[in-house]
Amino acid sequence: MLLMPEARATLKLAAPIILGELVQMSLHLIDTAMVGAINYQQIAAAALSLAVINIPFVICIGLTIAISQMVSMANGRNDAAKVSHYLYNGFCLCLLASVIIAIAIYAGSDIVFHLKQDPVIAALAEPFLQVMALSIIPVTLFFSLKMFTDGLEFTRTAMIISVLSMPLNVFINYLLIFGNFGFPRLELLGAGYGTLITRILMFIAMLFVLFRAKVFRRYVAVRSRQWTLKWQTWIELLYIGIPSSLQITMEAGAFAVSGILAGIVSPVAQAAHQIALIIASFTFMVSMGLAQAGSIRVSNAFGRSAWDKIY
Repeated sequence: MLLMPEARATLKLAAPIILGELVQMSLHLIDTAMVGAINYQQIAAAALSLAVINIPFVICIGLTIAISQMVSMANGRNDAAKVSHYLYNGFCLCLLASVIIAIAIYAGSDIVFHLKQDPVIAALAEPFLQVMALSIIPVTLFFSLKMFTDGLEFTRTAMIISVLSMPLNVFINYLLIFGNFGFPRLELLGAGYGTLITRILMFIAMLFVLFRAKVFRRYVAVRSRQWTLKWQTWIELLYIGIPSSLQITMEAGAFAVSGILAGIVSPVAQAAHQIALIIASFTFMVSMGLAQAGSIRVSNAFGRSAWDKIY
């Protein structure tokens, strides 16, 4: 009898998450379509770069998942101070991880020349990979704040920002990929800069909402007491974040390796693989959004149950 009410509650929570994830995939699809209008080599170079960066990137995203779990459990106990504490420590943990990974990828971007890829494709991919490496930092920080709001079951916040980012990304791509309105024609590199700029603005928008929205004011108000780094809190976050990262990495790793193998066959095969992979990823985002919503509701209920037992 409780199945339908629970299903409706989960779907209500999951719908904005799913839409937000679909928008993120749409940004990749738009980038692919716009650089593909130039030639297939641009798509192949993007595929090579994303294959290299995919595994380190999902490690960062896996760490952000721990924030939503810990925040939702603290929220279930109605402990605003603890919610604020997990937000700050989770944010700092994700910042450190993203900076280390971004620097490592940027410094080792010449790896594209050692993967038996077409030399022309590798030459196009290296500068794009460097820009995408830098973009890991703002997108990881955006996801850390997104997981905080999702953990509080305010899933529409990140969804709205993600939806608004889509036309912005298209416009920046239009300027930088094709060199319109006096901007330099950067082609694939322009798509990289477009992604970087869009991700920075998305993070700034989330940060603005966090400090200005009334619903989050109670968590920011206690920052003088709760925004302190604690090793024990990092252990709690890593206890959830590391297994989540490893699981996602195993799933994403297969796609990353297949993209590199496709490039060994030919640039055309690599470009085709990239297009097919992005389209197929849309279906995965639906199930992932449902899983995230379910985990948030379970964590919230678990925290509420623990609170009831104590009080």
